[in-house]
Amino acid sequence: MSEGLASNGPHLPALDGLRGVAAMWVFALHLFDEGSGHASPGYLGVDVFFVLSGFVLSHAYGRRLKDTGDYARFLRARLARIYPLHLLTLLVVGALVLLWPGFAASYGDVEERFGPAAFVAQLLLVQNWAYFLPTSFNTPAWSLSAEWAGYLVFPAFLLIAARGRHPFWLATGCMACLAALLLLWGVEEGGTGSPGMLRMAFGILAGCLVHRAYVAGYRLPPVPASLAILLLLALAHIPDASLIGLLGFPALVLLCARGDGPLARVCGARPVVWLGVISYSIYLWHWIVIQVAVRLPWPDAAEPVQPLVIVAVVIGLSAASYAWVEKPVRARVMRGGQAAAATPAHGAPVEAELSRRLP
Repeated sequence: MSEGLASNGPHLPALDGLRGVAAMWVFALHLFDEGSGHASPGYLGVDVFFVLSGFVLSHAYGRRLKDTGDYARFLRARLARIYPLHLLTLLVVGALVLLWPGFAASYGDVEERFGPAAFVAQLLLVQNWAYFLPTSFNTPAWSLSAEWAGYLVFPAFLLIAARGRHPFWLATGCMACLAALLLLWGVEEGGTGSPGMLRMAFGILAGCLVHRAYVAGYRLPPVPASLAILLLLALAHIPDASLIGLLGFPALVLLCARGDGPLARVCGARPVVWLGVISYSIYLWHWIVIQVAVRLPWPDAAEPVQPLVIVAVVIGLSAASYAWVEKPVRARVMRGGQAAAATPAHGAPVEAELSRRLP
């Protein structure tokens, strides 16, 4: 691959599909495991997002961040991507708190979760940085706060990732170090807050390193690598062993970027890619829909189909949200910029490629 891949490379559809799979993995965690008393590795979907962030941002911006003007346009583009839908979902949860008697009271930490300070922290995307409850208001938005911190220091990630030999194995080592640190911290299921910032930092750095390997032409044997990833994900379902799944994510991203192997073919299938297109909306809406659904009175006969109804509502709402909120609002914000939305000489616009990214 040419060096120009970092700024104007081809679209990589299997990465979209991988985003969709990761979003549905997190969705399934919240749909089936909340309050059930057993652990699921579905939280690892967020770590997939972080590795994808490092790869995709390197792919689109790696050779475009040359001065403060480029950096300002980069931040504008990222805010245009993540903030409008975050703001909308935050206001929806705020409306539920104000207008639905008993909704907020059904949580044990009302002031910390839904108070004015938490709302302001969410508005500023700093809820995961320090003092505040990371899972306040719309719980999945904690990772947006971590991502925003990652965007602010993204040039530093690029500088660090440019060093060292064997970038793919350095990326895998990053994820191994993350797993070890989380275990030492006593966090066996990912964690938000400070552990969440650690997950973001190691994940984005690993993604940047995988991109270096991709540009250098590094390849994995598709079938053995796919089998190894599946084995790691299977082992991650063993109680207290879920962090082992982190080790497979650099290989998974590299295989999908190249379109190599059976896992990449699954992620590149048209329905899976479509899920990736709406994955950001799935990620931000699913928790809200679940919280509303479980508080509604369901007839006994309807309870067995409740999960199917929730999935259908989330998918439909996400498709509408992508078409009527994400795309038009982002386009309007980016029209106020200039170079950040410029079309490269070959292939899709950089922002079009990034538009389907899930934090």
